[in-house]
Amino acid sequence: MRVSAMTAGFFNEQDWANEANCPEDSLPAPRRWDLVLTCGEQLDARRDALELLAALAAEAPGRAILLICAEPVDPAVKEALAGACALVAPPRQNAFGRYVHFLQSRALRFAFSAAELLAALQARGHEFALVCCGDRGAEGFFIEKMRRHGQLRFDGLAVRLQGLTALALEDEATPLHELNAEARNQMIEEIVCVQRADLLLYRDEALFAQVEKLGRRFGFDARARARQETAPLWSVLRAPPRPALAEPANLPVGFVIPHFNNAALIAECLASVRACAEPGDEILVVDDASRPSEKQALRESVARLNVEGAPEIALHELPRNSGPAAARNAGVAHLQRAELVQFIDADDALHPDGFRATRRALRLNPDLAMVYGLQRNFGADRFYWVTMDPNPLTIFDENFCHSAPLVRRAAYAALGGQQSALRRHYEDWEFNIRLALSGFAAEVVVAQTQQYRIGAATRTFDQAEKTNQSRQALFARMAREKLSGDPHRDRLAATLAVYAAKLEHAGLLALAAGQRRTAPEPARRIVEIAHVVDLEERIKAQPLPSWRKKLARLSLSVARRIGRARRK
Repeated sequence: MRVSAMTAGFFNEQDWANEANCPEDSLPAPRRWDLVLTCGEQLDARRDALELLAALAAEAPGRAILLICAEPVDPAVKEALAGACALVAPPRQNAFGRYVHFLQSRALRFAFSAAELLAALQARGHEFALVCCGDRGAEGFFIEKMRRHGQLRFDGLAVRLQGLTALALEDEATPLHELNAEARNQMIEEIVCVQRADLLLYRDEALFAQVEKLGRRFGFDARARARQETAPLWSVLRAPPRPALAEPANLPVGFVIPHFNNAALIAECLASVRACAEPGDEILVVDDASRPSEKQALRESVARLNVEGAPEIALHELPRNSGPAAARNAGVAHLQRAELVQFIDADDALHPDGFRATRRALRLNPDLAMVYGLQRNFGADRFYWVTMDPNPLTIFDENFCHSAPLVRRAAYAALGGQQSALRRHYEDWEFNIRLALSGFAAEVVVAQTQQYRIGAATRTFDQAEKTNQSRQALFARMAREKLSGDPHRDRLAATLAVYAAKLEHAGLLALAAGQRRTAPEPARRIVEIAHVVDLEERIKAQPLPSWRKKLARLSLSVARRIGRARRK
């Protein structure tokens, strides 16, 4: 039994040394592992995991088993590991001195770290047969996602059924409003793991019956992949054969870069785009009617870069300032042959390795309309944003994708592009919601793609006092949109948008990026009460029929009750 600790992988940025990685010689030598078992809880509290390890070792003592733990193994249980190699993947909240945003849940942080560790081992020559993860905490979420996107290779994924969050909430009748957005995301991610697993392992028939019922509700069959944990276990844990991963040809990409008064920064952006582009791709800068001096500087910068090398950078100039959504739409319309569109703002940059990962994910998964990676923020504030898959339970709470996705051009056109009326904020969020609620599939790719500049002055933070209006405008537009053409789906989306608008007005939604809310002034309620009392006196003084006076007083009484006013 060998125990090592390691933190690795997707946050390997240029300006920080990875002092957290353990030395390479402390890791096991490259080999093929018959079983990888993850454990996000204290191992001494997981008697079922220890019993499984002991039973597997008794059946076949020579098999190679790798155990990935969230915590160092307690010396008291080391003997119970039965010859398994244990590695620790700590559920970190920070990487390279930067906070990792949207991985507040300890369970999801461990799921992410376990995927990092497997990727690092694979890069050192390790191979994996079956990966076995617990259902609670979505331990296999990022691991399965990396296999689908061609980043990890293993024969099969098994999920051990021990009690999904969704089932626990049903048993406890927990109101959904008591769950924050992170918990609602984790609940759906657990279900996705069960839906996509190759094997579903269970001990309790009653628990599996609940999972089977949940599967029918979410449109998948759990029974065909179910295996009961009974001897001989190694036969139960045999991964079913999977078709070889087809590698389709690359699709041409059009890089669309909206620009407005940012000529001093665009050279860095264009250099990163050129590092991503391949033969047949297009690069197009769309100037949104910048100041004459900025426009001239942009022309000179593009001309100089075109002299220095390829691929050629095209420049399209809008006659009047129309906002970032209109600039992006114009850029897509002017592309010649691109089938995929990669957006990137002029003051930001793309990470070449991350872009190649998203491009491959879209190539391998024709069902996906849009993909996007992790975001590294730099400048005035520095942190990582781990984006997420779209989730109807949180889609109005927070944006699931940054401003630099890779999207199929046909899907973008089918949705009519971004809404140019949303000039101040959230035009990308509004498009993302429409895409998800229209039935198009989108997913985060576990790779760093966008390097996002947070400056002292940005469009979002310069107009932060108007973010409340912008968010309400987003909800209003969603309530009016025809999304999928299915009237039932569209009415449901409109209902969600209306309720989101009401919650936002009441201050019950989490703050969006750059949003600020001001508390209502206490004096305002007193003024409103005074108005109601004054209106009652004015109604009495009017020469009106008695029935009209009674009706007016009844309306004021209802208004006072709704506003919780009190007669003085």
